[in-house]
Amino acid sequence: HPPQWWKDQHLQEWFITEDGLNRYDGYSFTVYRNEAGNPATLSHNELKAIFEDRDGVLWVGAFAGGLNRFDPATERVTRFAHDPDDPESLALDTVRCILEDAAGRLWVGTQGGGLDLLDRATGTFTHHRHDPSDTWSLPGDDVRALLEDSKGRLWVGTLDGLARREAD
Repeated sequence: HPPQWWKDQHLQEWFITEDGLNRYDGYSFTVYRNEAGNPATLSHNELKAIFEDRDGVLWVGAFAGGLNRFDPATERVTRFAHDPDDPESLALDTVRCILEDAAGRLWVGTQGGGLDLLDRATGTFTHHRHDPSDTWSLPGDDVRALLEDSKGRLWVGTLDGLARREAD
């Protein structure tokens, strides 16, 4: 189960819930929620994944809301969503897990869309999906867990089995 709680580089605590993103600074809570019609807010309130990258940016996965880049310093949100007309958009909009690997690549596990790799410079995604004709593909497209081991290998947990991607 991906973490529902995260302590950031500044020792603030972050909690994802079904009613938004909560920050606890040691004294009080601040809640960040979706505001209908405001694209500068979270894409959805039901959150499923949280990860802090090396730059202190929080990446938040939502149920049916895609991926959110949340900068705690500015409280600005950038949304990444599935667009059926754009093959380089997020594979599907339910994000279950997020991981930045040692090389600084951001991996996104989706529910039903497989594993995506975000190119942060362009905002585009490369998709890694289950292919029944390829024994080296993911065992399934419902990705629920990501882990990088000490040898730089990426382990991908799906509902249909475990896959390992060798270090580049």
